[in-house]
Amino acid sequence: MKTITFLLFFTLSVSSLLAQDFYLNANGLTCMCTDAAIGAEGVVNGITYTKRTKEQITPANATTTCTSGIVDMSSLFLNESNFDEDLSSWDVSKVTTMINMFDGSGLTTENYDNILIGWQSLGSLSNGVTLGAIDTKYCFGAAARAIIEAQFQWVFEDDGMCQPLNVGDYLNSEFVTIFPNPTNDFLMIDGIENSVNISIYNLLGAEVIAESYTDKIDVSELSKGVYIINISNGVSQTNRKFIKN
Repeated sequence: MKTITFLLFFTLSVSSLLAQDFYLNANGLTCMCTDAAIGAEGVVNGITYTKRTKEQITPANATTTCTSGIVDMSSLFLNESNFDEDLSSWDVSKVTTMINMFDGSGLTTENYDNILIGWQSLGSLSNGVTLGAIDTKYCFGAAARAIIEAQFQWVFEDDGMCQPLNVGDYLNSEFVTIFPNPTNDFLMIDGIENSVNISIYNLLGAEVIAESYTDKIDVSELSKGVYIINISNGVSQTNRKFIKN
């Protein structure tokens, strides 16, 4: 009887330790499993994840894979025309190359946006990564994409920003300018005619200012540093980087 009790206690203890190897990142989204062994399983946010190597990842198991520790994701879904999944829960903090990762895949703008927003929210990424997503456009992930570019110098080889259904409503980013840049107190916006929403993000992805239509924004209370301003009219959007002195 004592032997059975010990074995039961040992089994439960090991299971508990394995489960602790899987946990939710502070961003409330990313599945982390840094210390877990390949093949180990854990439940995060009600989903059972398995830690896999790059070679073990397939379109079918991608959304239930914990990717902590993987450094190479190049060509992972290259020409997988039926692949279209939200991988925003992936831990890509150690990845150094994503060349051709989504090129020729079926990844939609919606899931690409989710991925950009999720990965940016990690707050810690490798510098100088090239992400391949040819044939895929981004839309509401624009601010997250811009922050990753500015903070980690990523290169995005995608098809650019989504196009609006009504060309007349398009926010012509070519003519949108902000000044002075750098600025100490106010940031002026030129080239916006229709009603727009304006959000300013720090390089951690936190929204620090939100305004409705205005061409003059008070940034005097912001700390010194680099910021991303996102200007959207509900149909399209553009981003600019500025420095607060």
